[in-house]
Amino acid sequence: MPDLGRVRRAHHDQARGFRALQLRLRVRRGRRHPRRDRSAPGLAAARAREGVPLPRRSLLVVAEGADQKTTSELADAIRHRLFSPLEVKDKLLRVPAVVVSRHHSVVSAGTFSVLSDLRDLCESQSKEGELPVRRAAVGDVAVEENIDPLTGLWRSNEFLRRSNLYCAGAGSQKCCLVKIDIGNMHIFNEWHGQGRGNELLAAVGATLARAERAGNGVAGFWGNDDFTLLCPNEWTLIDDVFLRLCEVIASFDDSVGFTPSLGVYPLEERAEIGIDEYSKATFACTAAKRDYENHVKYFQPVEYARERGEHLLLSKFQYAVTEGRIMFYLQPQVEIETGRIIGAEALARWRHKDGSVTSPGQFMDVLEKSGFVVTLDKAVWRSLMERLRIWMDAGGRTVPVAINLSRVDIASFDVVEYLSSQVEELRIPSELIRVEITESAFAEDEKGVAALVARFHQKGFHVHMDDFGTGRSSLAMLSDVNVDAIKLDRSFLPNGSVNDEKSAGIVRSVASMARTLDVPVIVEGIETEEQEKLVCSVGLGIAQGFKYYRPMPPEDFEALLG
Repeated sequence: MPDLGRVRRAHHDQARGFRALQLRLRVRRGRRHPRRDRSAPGLAAARAREGVPLPRRSLLVVAEGADQKTTSELADAIRHRLFSPLEVKDKLLRVPAVVVSRHHSVVSAGTFSVLSDLRDLCESQSKEGELPVRRAAVGDVAVEENIDPLTGLWRSNEFLRRSNLYCAGAGSQKCCLVKIDIGNMHIFNEWHGQGRGNELLAAVGATLARAERAGNGVAGFWGNDDFTLLCPNEWTLIDDVFLRLCEVIASFDDSVGFTPSLGVYPLEERAEIGIDEYSKATFACTAAKRDYENHVKYFQPVEYARERGEHLLLSKFQYAVTEGRIMFYLQPQVEIETGRIIGAEALARWRHKDGSVTSPGQFMDVLEKSGFVVTLDKAVWRSLMERLRIWMDAGGRTVPVAINLSRVDIASFDVVEYLSSQVEELRIPSELIRVEITESAFAEDEKGVAALVARFHQKGFHVHMDDFGTGRSSLAMLSDVNVDAIKLDRSFLPNGSVNDEKSAGIVRSVASMARTLDVPVIVEGIETEEQEKLVCSVGLGIAQGFKYYRPMPPEDFEALLG
């Protein structure tokens, strides 16, 4: 590979610079301002700083106020990043150059034009096994910390700064921020090796750099396999970038799983581009990754607001747990014939700082999706058992209490050992705890949940199948899992609709099946006399619902028991 430029290092007062330039930068002691030779290249430097374009084969990077160490670092950076790997149409390119100082905040239009022209002339001639050529470090701060050495693209902070400058000069043209993510990059690295993965990242960087050089915006790299492109908000342009990226990635591996995903966030006029805008583009990119048909997605404000709301809820939830504001209410279970309370179900509640209380329907779905339902359940279980211990110590009446076990709990930790350790620590008889597992959990993993039920039985716990009728239960499955009771879901009770006769038939069938298996049935959600009459007519005698009691604080439940 030809060496198109080499740095002559000098010390202290000796001249420093590129031999190809024949321009000296003298470094003096003290203030150390460089002195320029007024040769032809020196004149070219002055002209470029004034905005006068230079010949296409001139590279100008102005250095003023640079100390010796800075100049040396910049010279090395330019030599390694630009000159060594470049070849122009199979010919050696003799490029005059001057080093730029990192302290420069503004570079003239002429300088930037020259640098762009030089990159357009240069073509990568990488050999097999070598990384593709990285682009030159150009612009007002041509120093290593602003350029990612692998992809040759601007690092995040510099990308944001340049993007704002680009938008400021775009006039009435609308821009957008595009987040780019390579599909399953970790799998690519496992299949092909880290070295080949780096080559892919460099090739993607080169593709985006070409889009930038064509005047289509600013390209950046944020680490891992995350790229960004600030460009005009034109679908044809974005689609062209997507197709070019697909071609590049397919040249490494044409598996569909490595297809890139693009998230597009349209920018408001004169909007400041920062981390918030990047987050919104990332949100759109994540949506694109989930869509196997459309890998380019525009930002959706409604979906973003919903997700932000969920994140806010989770943050508040963590504070509530820390401050002890996650609590439980108890809803009694009664014998219909006598009205006697024979048990209860513990239901989670979230008490806010203003004293208001939120029921699970407003937060349970978010907690289950995020996995934080485990934190909720453990807090409720512990609080319940501590309350049972207090009642037992006071010599009051106690009844079995049902707790809810989610599929997330089952998958996340050993719930049998956890609950066993809790009742042992607090000296609570395990038969006072009824473990409710949803029917859907049984249906998804019948053998696994059946084994779990057997372990609970070994520890003395009773197990109920919750929400019966909403899943895919069968007589055979109920026989295999050996639950102690089933809870008929409220959705099967007549409610004054045209389907009441069908609902009544389902209740009769469940009652008949339960008698066959000799399994007790607890009917949830009874609110009316008609519903109670139906339940009693088919021989079901245990109920839970608003007709009898609403969920109540444990203090009220204790008073109710007497």
